[in-house]
Amino acid sequence: MRVKMKVKHLVLSIVTGIVFLVIFISFLQPPLETWSISRQLASGETEQAKERIIENIESKSRNRLQLIEKYMISPAPGAHYDIYVSPSGIMGPGPEAAERYFTLEESAPYFLEYLEKGPAGDTHRKAADILSVYYYGVGDYENLSLTLQKAAGRYDNNSEHYHELKLRNIEQAVNFQEFEAAEALIDQYEKEIPESFPDARLQVAMLEARSYMLQDKTEEALAVLDAAMEDYREHERQLLEEMKEHDPEYTNEFQEESYYLTVAEDLKASIESMDDNAWSASMEGRITRSDGQPLANAGVFLKDEPNVMRTSPSPFGEKYGTVTGPDGSYSFHGVAPGSYQVQVGLLLEQVDGWSWPADMYEWVDLEAGEAEQYDIELTPLIEINSPKDFETLENETITFDWEDYPDAASYTIFLGIEVDGGAGSLSVGFMEEIPESQITFKADDLYAKTVGFSFGDEEWDSVQPESLLAFANVHGSYFWYVHAFDEDGEFIGQSNGYRLKEETMGALPFFQLQEREMTEADNLLMKGKVREALALYKADADDIHSLRMITRINGLDEKNEEETIEYQKKLYELAPDEGTLFHIIEYYFSAGDWTETAKWYSRYQEEVPEGKQSYYVKALYGITLTRLGELEEARSLFHEVMEEDRSNEYIGNLLALELYLGTERNKVLEMAQENKERFYEILDWTPLVENLESVEEQSLMEALKLSFEGDEKELERFLADKEPSLRNFISELKKR
Repeated sequence: MRVKMKVKHLVLSIVTGIVFLVIFISFLQPPLETWSISRQLASGETEQAKERIIENIESKSRNRLQLIEKYMISPAPGAHYDIYVSPSGIMGPGPEAAERYFTLEESAPYFLEYLEKGPAGDTHRKAADILSVYYYGVGDYENLSLTLQKAAGRYDNNSEHYHELKLRNIEQAVNFQEFEAAEALIDQYEKEIPESFPDARLQVAMLEARSYMLQDKTEEALAVLDAAMEDYREHERQLLEEMKEHDPEYTNEFQEESYYLTVAEDLKASIESMDDNAWSASMEGRITRSDGQPLANAGVFLKDEPNVMRTSPSPFGEKYGTVTGPDGSYSFHGVAPGSYQVQVGLLLEQVDGWSWPADMYEWVDLEAGEAEQYDIELTPLIEINSPKDFETLENETITFDWEDYPDAASYTIFLGIEVDGGAGSLSVGFMEEIPESQITFKADDLYAKTVGFSFGDEEWDSVQPESLLAFANVHGSYFWYVHAFDEDGEFIGQSNGYRLKEETMGALPFFQLQEREMTEADNLLMKGKVREALALYKADADDIHSLRMITRINGLDEKNEEETIEYQKKLYELAPDEGTLFHIIEYYFSAGDWTETAKWYSRYQEEVPEGKQSYYVKALYGITLTRLGELEEARSLFHEVMEEDRSNEYIGNLLALELYLGTERNKVLEMAQENKERFYEILDWTPLVENLESVEEQSLMEALKLSFEGDEKELERFLADKEPSLRNFISELKKR
């Protein structure tokens, strides 16, 4: 049978097919392609998916901008870096890190197209920020400036993004010390700032002041800053008057001062405090791995004491922030003299398998006119051998084993527990100064260890049960890590860190401990019935585990202190332990019972080997000795404390004793200068000691004597009419 088809029908069929093909290619294929890429990524075919993404972008497919946004811009860290590392701690990464498949170097070439053709908005601005950091890191000022200009061109001058990008461009010219370019950009931008953007006027003035500072033109810097700050305050006064016209009762007494005005005042104070001849300090260094590989595009921030734990949203939004170049180098110039900690911003791929073993007491003291060299070296993570991979331990003894680490003279083990269903964790130092890369101990040593407590709300009985039972919970999931130290006690390596690739993953440091059986009281506690569990523990108060749990639960409520200490003493007699002994000493010290403190400290000296004794416990006994009038012995003990404590927390106590016992003032002053206190806050005792020069010797001796004796009322009465310098010294001493 033959089928006849008219020509017009044939043409119509062909046209319909072509139209359908165009529709498919234009509208249906891109989302199908995106879906297919997502499926590949979900199944672990990362490299194949990345190749398809690049192919789609470079072939100018309709979804190329969406692919750049979805797989390159959006997963990039919102704060520029995944991890912020400093001697004070580690913060990050954010949730976006899990969906990042391209490095900054791989993504950068495609950001330019997005800046030119992508939709203006927050993502567009983020792309400009990321690309500017990249160009800064490779030292390419020309492309960096061009990028920011192109990005700004997508907005009008009523957009906040426009002004942020314009200010960033000026800032980069200053950072690169392109002073002529900065001046031209400032002149142009000042003509564009609307009256409704007073913050922008103040910000550009601060950038201009910074430019003058870097050129040693301090007078010009102050003049620019003063004029801008006065204009800003005048704007605020006019705004207040306008508000009062509409509402006569209006007041802004509870309104905080503008953030930018506060920053400007801080900048001005820094300039004014600088010496005329050598008005600032400088600092430079390199960030490398121990194998010599430099880390480019890492953020470097100088943090003073009030801001030491604050993360940085941008390397350029900081007073002292920069990015490392291709060789890992960085530098700061025009830095106000003072004490700083260095914070480093890193991407996950930069720190994969590596860490910066930074000591928490490591500060950089920058002095006027001096240049400091501060290099940072990342070291490889220590590999652990056992326990690992959620291994279950059931024996009475436990062996921890890890690799020998180069140049390590000793190790410290840390243990941790997971709480709140794995959403959080608590960890604690377990053993210090371990000479070999293996240690065996009893499971009961773990049961005796506490890790701190996690609460659901403010009530003491809302504590999370797993944080109370700690390592005695047979249902718990535990982890461990190890730190390595060289012969000088310097922190040189660690096993805890980020392991992302198969070759860096190593063994998982998790284990379970099921050597013991849960008691009825334990099971009640795990159900959240804290009071009922406590009653059962008390009914079995001759059992070591029950006594441990009684002291932990009772210790949650300060009203039970006297009862708790009796249980702690009973526990210590049955199972002598340094931790229990420490709590007993601390209790009697806090109660001001100096005789009992001294008695239990004697037990501490007998039980704990000399090299293992805590400087903190020694310091408590040193204060106890001053209360008992044993001042020479106290001085000797505080000298020991100072040798062991890098924070110099008790330097004030030692200075007071030296002054009272007749040490020459100039020697006491030298001790203060060489031992700045760096505990929870930085305190330089030097000016406090210097200011005592105006105080009569008799008044100083009497005030110190009353302080040592702890006679608060008599001391307060005595100081009432004395010099402020004496009152200030004694006031700081009382805090220790």
